[in-house]
Amino acid sequence: MLWAAWFGCATVEPEAEIPAAEAVRRLTRVSLDLRGVRPTEAEIARVEADPAVIEELTEEFVADERFFAHLVQLYHEIYLSETEGIDLRPSNIPFDNSKAFYWEVGQEPLQVIGQIAREDLPYTEVVLGDWTMANEHLAQLFPVEWEEGQTGWHKTRYEDGRPAGGVLATNGLWWRYTTTEANANRRRANAVSRILVCHDYLDRPIVFSEDIPLTDDAAIRDAVSNDPACIGCHATLDPIAANLFGFYWSNFTSPTEGSSYHAAKETQWESLLGVRPGWAGRPIEGFVELGPAIAADPRFAACAVEQAFSLMTRTDPDLLDRAALIRLTDGFVVDGLRIRGLYTAIVREPTYLGESATDVEPRLMRPDVMGTAVYALTGFEWETQGVSVLLTDAFGMRGLAGGVEGVLIKQPALSPSSTVLMVMEALAEEASAYAVVTEAALPADERTLFREIDFTETPDTDRDAMVAQVQALHLRVLSQRVAADGEQVAATLALWESLYAIEGDVPRAWRGVLTALLRDPTFLMY
Repeated sequence: MLWAAWFGCATVEPEAEIPAAEAVRRLTRVSLDLRGVRPTEAEIARVEADPAVIEELTEEFVADERFFAHLVQLYHEIYLSETEGIDLRPSNIPFDNSKAFYWEVGQEPLQVIGQIAREDLPYTEVVLGDWTMANEHLAQLFPVEWEEGQTGWHKTRYEDGRPAGGVLATNGLWWRYTTTEANANRRRANAVSRILVCHDYLDRPIVFSEDIPLTDDAAIRDAVSNDPACIGCHATLDPIAANLFGFYWSNFTSPTEGSSYHAAKETQWESLLGVRPGWAGRPIEGFVELGPAIAADPRFAACAVEQAFSLMTRTDPDLLDRAALIRLTDGFVVDGLRIRGLYTAIVREPTYLGESATDVEPRLMRPDVMGTAVYALTGFEWETQGVSVLLTDAFGMRGLAGGVEGVLIKQPALSPSSTVLMVMEALAEEASAYAVVTEAALPADERTLFREIDFTETPDTDRDAMVAQVQALHLRVLSQRVAADGEQVAATLALWESLYAIEGDVPRAWRGVLTALLRDPTFLMY
């Protein structure tokens, strides 16, 4: 059976033997969705020889460092925190590019998720961990343990006495979701509920009384406590908010107040909310018990599965997916809530694979995958002012490339638009120019793409080498094995000859060919 049951918790009907080309398409999807890169030639050959090897490769992919990095970008679509439009903006930020710093701040909770997967820890660490992640920039402003000279993202701990709470105890989450005296952490409480148990209070249909004067704070406070339309939400929302006053900062421009936890403010719920801390209708003793209460909530594991399923299938689960979600949740719990096991199980689900061996609908690359897939092939990193063009918006083009900006754009593009195609065109041109120049200067055995030629051949001088190179490019760039006498090779060689006729420059002709392949719909839609 190709797709084995997860821990014996479910049965999946055996399917007919998958053609090699279809198996490679599935492998390509799994590799791009889990690692953000296309499969290697060796991986393709393994699957062509035995399609069942996809299971073994999937296990390898979720143990790959690129999977952990990919999770950081995936979960931005849930947390919406990796944004230059972060809410808390202290003055006197000691960096030339403050927006890039805010973007890094928003990565903190996302890096925690990546580290949980890296160490194969239970997913409950998201709300129970007594550690966080920081880099050398965050360490300059945040009260965390840090070794002098250390760079990059590392596991560390806050030193300001804040209770353990996983992502709930990160500055990165609360700099993104600030509050005011009138709001009294309610916005933050909804973020906690939406992110961790998939319950968004803003999705509830509410009919407000037209008699409430919305400019009168006293009238609003009275309505929250007494109006039935308001009580329906606030009876459970406000107790969550009451847990978060240790992160209540009144000065949004202070570089010190917003960096530290303030235990003395924990009881401000008394004056600003008048509601004791709680979770899901049950009183708790404040923030120190919030994480454990969430971890014990049955919605927590179910939400984690629903989010992962949605991120991987690019769909919103509906009633038809209920059986799969129940099956995945049961397996997730049996496995000790391990992220790696969850994602491995999802790629074995018929909904992910398609209803039949030939039913695998193409999907649009996320901007981060555009970047990682092109980098793996060409070595080109698209950056401006020290930040990624495909992961940022103030200086980059993440939103234009179909990504989630986090504040104004909260849903990814699912089909190509004119701006997506323009971004891909620019990326293809830049990456191709870099790859050809770089590889032409290397020995053939040290190259990634152009190993079959030495950049002197033409169809007239060595057609066999040219054909072999075109076949290799189709395999490496598009994950397609094409015949030497096939129409794809003929068309690509015709393009090369047309480009060569313009300037008589062999490397520039190959640059044009590579650009065309990177712009091929088969590359962008997989």
